[in-house]
Amino acid sequence: MKHELDLLDRRIIVCLQQDGRRTFASLAAELHVAESTVRTRVSKLTGSSILRFFADVDPYVLGLTYAHVMIRVRGTHLRHAAKALAAIPEILYVGMCTGSYDIVTDVVCRDNQHLLSLIQDDIRPIPGIEYLETFITLDILKDAYGYEAVLLGPESG
Repeated sequence: MKHELDLLDRRIIVCLQQDGRRTFASLAAELHVAESTVRTRVSKLTGSSILRFFADVDPYVLGLTYAHVMIRVRGTHLRHAAKALAAIPEILYVGMCTGSYDIVTDVVCRDNQHLLSLIQDDIRPIPGIEYLETFITLDILKDAYGYEAVLLGPESG
């Protein structure tokens, strides 16, 4: 479901993506609106799941293995397989996609042995999984969550 956002909503989102710990008072001052307006807008954005707050952790600093597992699913098992994958704690992201694969996942594991066990013991046995390919990320060159170019760019309204 697509939600229509006005310019103030988009500006609040961009500000919070830059620093999610900002106070409503500082946002209000920057955006030239009342603090209560910011509080109400943030409440609506979080209530409708447009805006979420969480602590982002760098897996490499912790010495963890981060990988993308691309999965091809047989027949009509796509939704069942995606739901089963989403229930696995080490899998951080599950998306049904177009292209050569049906599902893309991001996983984090303690090490390569843990990744091997996850693939062999938890992922491969899921009914309908036909083929998978694993890509271990060796280095991250960009890890951005900001949508400023899209939300506030020239075509944003």
